[in-house]
Amino acid sequence: MRTSGRQLWSGAARREITPAIGTPLSGFIARLGAATGVAHRLFARSLILRDEQVTLVVVEFDLLALAGWHIDEIRRRCRLNFTILLENVLISTTQTLLGPGMVPLRGCTVANLAYQWKVINRAWEAISEAHARLSPAQIRVNRIPFRLGVNRRQRTPSGVVLGIDRKKPCPRMLDVLEIKTKDGKLCVLFSHTAHPYILGGDLNLISGDFPSAACEFLEKTEGIVAIFLNGCAGDIAPLRAFEGLDALREEGIRLGSAVLSALKGAKQLPGFPLAAMSKQVHLPHRKLPTLAELTAMRREPERTVRPRERINPAIRAKLRSALEHWSGSLVAVIEGWTSLEPIFAEVQVIRAGDFCLVGIAGEPFFSLGQRISRFSRFRYTWTLGYCNEYCGYLPTAKAFSEGGYEVSDSYRYLGIWQLEPSCGSRVVQTARQLLEEMPER
Repeated sequence: MRTSGRQLWSGAARREITPAIGTPLSGFIARLGAATGVAHRLFARSLILRDEQVTLVVVEFDLLALAGWHIDEIRRRCRLNFTILLENVLISTTQTLLGPGMVPLRGCTVANLAYQWKVINRAWEAISEAHARLSPAQIRVNRIPFRLGVNRRQRTPSGVVLGIDRKKPCPRMLDVLEIKTKDGKLCVLFSHTAHPYILGGDLNLISGDFPSAACEFLEKTEGIVAIFLNGCAGDIAPLRAFEGLDALREEGIRLGSAVLSALKGAKQLPGFPLAAMSKQVHLPHRKLPTLAELTAMRREPERTVRPRERINPAIRAKLRSALEHWSGSLVAVIEGWTSLEPIFAEVQVIRAGDFCLVGIAGEPFFSLGQRISRFSRFRYTWTLGYCNEYCGYLPTAKAFSEGGYEVSDSYRYLGIWQLEPSCGSRVVQTARQLLEEMPER
């Protein structure tokens, strides 16, 4: 399995991180109550690629998001135990809204510290096992038409709402990468783009939504480790959003079956060289509002939950509490009692030959990922969201002029104030710079 006189090695493993029934779930402020059951088990999955000089690690979690200290601890252990450079470790979440919270969101509960350490320890076990199982490997890649999502920023007479807009850009392709060793198939990476909320928040079931259903199908069918990497899904919803458990299973199996179909036509790709680069991008805030402007903002209609949820007294109380906490935090900044914390988005590029992953923090809009992929000189470039430390939505400049949940509401549940409209372009520019600087050999 040698290519050009060099040898690629690979290992993969997974560990379960399913929380206990009764654990509060994060992501939907309209969800009432804790987990009552498990639709799909949650996992941390790890893939390692190594040649004579460089080791790359990809870790995927069936979780909504991760905080900076989670990322730092996993990378620290990789550095301490295997001398792997920090920028060579890419950490991704599927962005499920059906798992425990690992980052603070107003109106949602953060998992206890014992569970958070359990997640890190289980991930480290998966990395260690993958490292111990390193074997000579080949990689095969393919891309096929596939559609699961739609642009959700629907323009209405009253403004942009979370709905369906079939005219705006949306993902229509499925990317797959297969890793084989002398013992057979080892791992499949696959990437598509959509928020995972087919199940929705009406049933308090633990699940990774369609990524979990697809991975479960592939792992049972093929006996491999299946790793889903979500794309730039900031403005992309599943076409079958909130349709429930049967729809989730159907879409998961449809996605898994499409991965198997794509593998039939996959072509071998030289896996050299291995390389990685990373850079933190500062995301500046917009000019602060005046107290009068803030008062007017608080009178604006709330667009976070669905209309039928908005009339539920318990949900209205959660929303009111979250927004009061947010506005109080912003008043303290406006009056000078405190200041806005700087926000950074990590942009990371790792490559194996002509295959490249561009990992972006937070929730970039789909068109931002397209702008990066079209620029890349590599034959296969996957642009990913939800990588490393979570930093919220990264809309386009046009979206800021349009308004809508991602621009005008979401920051109230995560941070304190809006980002500048230029932030998305800053991330794109940094990704292009890293792709240009990626060494040829």
